[in-house]
Amino acid sequence: MGRKGDKTKSNIAAAARKVFAQKGFARTTMQDICNASGMSRGGLYRHFDSTSAVFIYIINEEQEKALASLKLAIKTRVPAYKIFDKFLRARISQVLDAQTSIDNAVSEFVSCDPEGAAFLAGNINKSVKILADIIRICRSERIFSCNDPEGMARHIFWVIEGMSRHNALIKITDSEIEKQIRLIYETLKFSG
Repeated sequence: MGRKGDKTKSNIAAAARKVFAQKGFARTTMQDICNASGMSRGGLYRHFDSTSAVFIYIINEEQEKALASLKLAIKTRVPAYKIFDKFLRARISQVLDAQTSIDNAVSEFVSCDPEGAAFLAGNINKSVKILADIIRICRSERIFSCNDPEGMARHIFWVIEGMSRHNALIKITDSEIEKQIRLIYETLKFSG
């Protein structure tokens, strides 16, 4: 697929993401995605054969962008603790934004699509590895004194996941978000 096709897929995904955030995974149809993206049904099916395919594309695209951003930050020598802080705040902001968060749709995807759980587990493991690498760099720079970077990275993901689920029921305040971020830093023995 050429650049135009890639751009079209990306535009479809951006429109679909909003639908998934609003309706969830289980209630989103290909027709909903057609309506949101302005694509004809045939045009949409030239790029994606199911809502699962669109959803997987969205998740992969987000992870690729995050990885590219991380690589650029490392290449341009952004301090590791700033990379960590930016990641942490961006991820929390993302899951708590009801207009754009697809975290609840992700839970539905895992329960509705037989391949969803395996796909998501693979992506979580990739994300944990990336975050653990950032923690290792911070440890090598004597900013964190964490003895188990991978375990801590997984813990941070579970905290954020819990915040996402809780926020869907009862709005988490800004002060509570800051408290959770502070507790993560205290656990890492942040010395910055």
